[in-house]
Amino acid sequence: MGPTGTGKSLLVDLLTTGKIGKRAGTTLKPETTRVTPVRVHGHKQYGGRVVLIDTPSFDNDDRSDLDILDEISRWLETAYRKSVKLTGLLYLHRINDNRMGGSPRKNLRIFGELCGTKSLDRVILVSTMWHMTPREAAERRYQELEANFWKPLIDKGSRCERLEKLDGKEAWRIVEQLIEGNLTKNKEAVQLQGEIVEENKPLIATRAGRELGTELEKKLAQQKDTIIQLRARIDSLAKHDPAQARELKKNLRELEKQVATELETAQHYKVPLGRRILSFFGLGKKSSKVSLTLRPD
Repeated sequence: MGPTGTGKSLLVDLLTTGKIGKRAGTTLKPETTRVTPVRVHGHKQYGGRVVLIDTPSFDNDDRSDLDILDEISRWLETAYRKSVKLTGLLYLHRINDNRMGGSPRKNLRIFGELCGTKSLDRVILVSTMWHMTPREAAERRYQELEANFWKPLIDKGSRCERLEKLDGKEAWRIVEQLIEGNLTKNKEAVQLQGEIVEENKPLIATRAGRELGTELEKKLAQQKDTIIQLRARIDSLAKHDPAQARELKKNLRELEKQVATELETAQHYKVPLGRRILSFFGLGKKSSKVSLTLRPD
């Protein structure tokens, strides 16, 4: 798992073919759009027993984060009911990222909620793209990751590794640590599996689901404020600068389309929303447009 462009599909290529292959993209556009199991064949030690699960990131322009979490949860639920247990989890992060921005923070936060504290000792945090980064800058960022952003996971047993060379031997060095280090451990369900299967929770009631629901509510609140500002600006420009007003109307329509899509997502997953958001978008209890849940104050 990890944000778009961190090398998840590249790692699958290295583990299955020993070199960069067709799965790895050349842009930051996500190559993996669905949960994709890939079996490794003919390994000298493990034969065909290793299965890699490539997952989409929580920063996809074409799908909502909740849609992606739902797909991951369904795969995990099916595996759990078949008694297929995860040996371990790899979380990838680009070492050439200048800062821990919104998307990397969100992906790491959701990853932590999905795993739960009991599974974090089966996690390896893998820094990638060392070949694209000056050594001094890479070492500085690595130290910052260990001391700050990754520290809560490390304190719970997660380990750190570097993918410094783009070859199969380097990739297997990391994965073999994950396999050998967890052979004798009790492979408990990750947090999301336990919540969905054992506690019978709907997705939005899980820790990861609640986190994404809160993210969606914050985004809608920001969009509400932007719409108010745009409408006021359009009104003020209507007489003395109609061309600019028309341009802003285009922006407003695009934003309203985004909001409509997000409200459909909120409806589908029963995301609890605040009273002000529901009222602003005309989605109170008596609204016939859409049925949404009011978040308790």
